[in-house]
Amino acid sequence: MLGKLLKHNRIKQRKKQEEICSGICSVSYYSKIENNKIIPAEDVLMKLMERLNLSRSDLKKMDHQEIKKKLLNWHISIIKGNVEDTVKMRTDLSEQIDYFQDQDLHLLYLLFEARLEVANENITRLEKILEEISNFSLEEAAEDIKFYYEKTLMSIYIFYEKYDKARGHACHASDYSETIVLPEEEMADMYVSIAKIALQVGDYSIAMDVAGRAIAVYDQQYNLEQSGACRVILAKAFRKVHKFSRAEKELEKAETIGLQTENRRLQAQVLQHRGELYAQMGKQMEAVRCFQQSYRMREGRDRLITIYKILQQFENIGSEQDILSWVDHGKETIADMRSGQGIIPYDERFEWIFRYYSLAYDKKERDDFEEEMKEFIIPFFTDLEDWKATAYYTEKLAACLEKEKRFDESVHWYKKSNEAFRRCLK
Repeated sequence: MLGKLLKHNRIKQRKKQEEICSGICSVSYYSKIENNKIIPAEDVLMKLMERLNLSRSDLKKMDHQEIKKKLLNWHISIIKGNVEDTVKMRTDLSEQIDYFQDQDLHLLYLLFEARLEVANENITRLEKILEEISNFSLEEAAEDIKFYYEKTLMSIYIFYEKYDKARGHACHASDYSETIVLPEEEMADMYVSIAKIALQVGDYSIAMDVAGRAIAVYDQQYNLEQSGACRVILAKAFRKVHKFSRAEKELEKAETIGLQTENRRLQAQVLQHRGELYAQMGKQMEAVRCFQQSYRMREGRDRLITIYKILQQFENIGSEQDILSWVDHGKETIADMRSGQGIIPYDERFEWIFRYYSLAYDKKERDDFEEEMKEFIIPFFTDLEDWKATAYYTEKLAACLEKEKRFDESVHWYKKSNEAFRRCLK
């Protein structure tokens, strides 16, 4: 590793070997140092380093524990969302990590880089990193490396909305966390991820428990923004079990934090979830008003879920004109994303949702309803293993066929809907 340090800096300075070692040692001896075949005496090393304008502090970059500490600090910076620090640390680490042949360190770097690309929603780069990660074996890896592997994969599968797979990695990460000492930030981050998974798979008591643990850490550290975001998750868990007053209290706390920190994204999240709370309570127009306020505060991808929730309310009310108007908003949002930040799997879901509303409510599109539901929309959600959506769209198709008095076909699709619904309850 020492040889790599000397060689890297010599090449960087565009110098030949003889220029560096002249008057200190022979070129052949120096060549062996660069190729890590021999370790020079301390006085020879200091002279060579001085010639290359290197100091003892540069040697620390070679230290295994020092570089591992930097990697772990980088990861904490990533999960805290410190964008400027994260970019700078990535640049420094990408240069230093090449000095080491330790597989654990290289795997850690790739895992944390993958987590960063999840935050950046850079799916192209993420998939390349995942290919590199797949080449590593965890058999002889240390327990902490295994923890970060499982925790990172959990975050990635949450990003891909593969919650069953995410849950498997969450269980392993939780097991490893009990055998090693971890910073509070890492534990809180794991709790938040587990809460997100628990909400999606229906384990609401677990979601409340781990979200509460994360909030305790964030409040103790005066990390207001992450505390606020986690309170929104907790509010959703309370809403799912019909504890509406508890949900509203958490949303009020999150709203206060959003206003204090001037965090528009958090404020928009609060409005979004308050709208969902009103919708569940049957207050449809209050829900629509909250969703519309949230929409105005959001941009790009964040707007998709809001548009979807607005469409659901107008469908319940039976306002076809409003549905088609908001479908147009949805299509425009996705078109803007295609020409800008690009599309990820999460966005494709909404493309098909908006397509359903066009087929169901636009008279010009209705002739294509049956064909596209059978060939595209239902298979898409089935492949995603989104059984709730699958049950919903198969029921809509069955109802359409029943209306046309095609009863045998209708019964077939009602059965499909029931099967999907049962899978959703498992």
